[in-house]
Amino acid sequence: MRCICLKQHLRIEQEIYKAFNYYYKILQIQRPIRLNFSSNMNFGGKYQHNKVTLNRPIIDNWEQERKVCEFLIAHELVHAKYNDSNIFSGFTSFFCPPISVKLAFRELRANTIAFDITNCNELDLTNYFSNFYFYSRATYFGTSGGYLDGNANIEFIQEHKSWTHKTVKAATSYFKHYSLMYRFVPKYFYNKFEQQFLHKQ
Repeated sequence: MRCICLKQHLRIEQEIYKAFNYYYKILQIQRPIRLNFSSNMNFGGKYQHNKVTLNRPIIDNWEQERKVCEFLIAHELVHAKYNDSNIFSGFTSFFCPPISVKLAFRELRANTIAFDITNCNELDLTNYFSNFYFYSRATYFGTSGGYLDGNANIEFIQEHKSWTHKTVKAATSYFKHYSLMYRFVPKYFYNKFEQQFLHKQ
């Protein structure tokens, strides 16, 4: 962990608020979203109930890995834009593959749009998903929660750099190729989720 003094900490928080407000406007979010900071030491954040919470490593890594940190901020704001509050427990999605697929659509949408609006390049993308992303390797638990592994995210986003109708259709094919869990989800659910995500541009 990088240690920073209080004065530097406060300056970085101000810079993060500025970046947060910038992407909030870029995404044209129509309701107030609060920004909080957590002492959690996992590199990441979460969106819930009109509030984005960023964990401590975002502050600690801000100056050295700013593009990665901005990607994470934009990712959480995409969840805010579409009100992707996670109402499903990990236990529920673990035993219900259709819910896992819906969560996978959410996560891939947030990652793809974040990549697009932050003007990340492919090196930034690889850096985030190889060195900072919690599910850098495939796990059954991660897949059940809708989290593709790091290489899968890199591969998909490099080919589909913005969230369009074509990207939504491509995601269905990619999910079926990616995981047996996703492959055996009935077509009805994929059609339903495609319509939901096609109409939320």
